[in-house]
Amino acid sequence: MLWAMGTTDAVSIADRWDYVGVAVEEPGLTVWGTSPILGDDGKVHLFCARWPGHLGVDPGWRSHSEIAHYVGNAPEGPFRFVDVALRGTGRDTWDRYGAHNPAIHRVGDRLVLLYIGNDDPTPPAHPRNQRIGMVVADTLDGPWRRVGRDGCILAPPADPAR
Repeated sequence: MLWAMGTTDAVSIADRWDYVGVAVEEPGLTVWGTSPILGDDGKVHLFCARWPGHLGVDPGWRSHSEIAHYVGNAPEGPFRFVDVALRGTGRDTWDRYGAHNPAIHRVGDRLVLLYIGNDDPTPPAHPRNQRIGMVVADTLDGPWRRVGRDGCILAPPADPAR
């Protein structure tokens, strides 16, 4: 869903938002977790999780989610698909599956994209195997590079009792 600032005077900022429509809709895909940022080009860039809709919400997001990049001229769109910014590695890594729940930020001159991933999309391993990762780039078009050794910035405690 997409919300835009209304023109009425209100008590809180939340009271001044008006629903203006769906930001991104792609037939056959479930789109989730939109994170917007204003680009140096003056356009609005959205980073969204998406996966094949026939998989359903669960396990679809855990096994096939990828982070897609869309761009539009205004916050209310329309938006067009640009590229897939990040997907699971498909290798024996902590983020083998389901790059999901993007959060895009500008930090200084760099772009930081935070996401969750996992190494086993089947229950009951989740959420014990879910971790938070970080990739960085110099532009919104990438290339995106994992920080540190493998991009993982937060993991569950090694001791399951904690």
